[in-house]
Amino acid sequence: MTRRRGTHAAARDRAFAAGAGAVLAAYNNLVGRHPWHDRWYVPLNACATCAALSAAAAGGLTATD
Repeated sequence: MTRRRGTHAAARDRAFAAGAGAVLAAYNNLVGRHPWHDRWYVPLNACATCAALSAAAAGGLTATD
């Protein structure tokens, strides 16, 4: 049985998406209850967005992808 190239990568991508979703759910439901959350929400999201865009660019993704 031959394995198609990319099957492992697709499984890894699904695992990453599930893990990221779990972390975001915990963050939104647990951390969001603390008073400091309102003050730091926008700066933390801006940093997370920059990190995600940097990782995507380092991985070779472009706006057309």
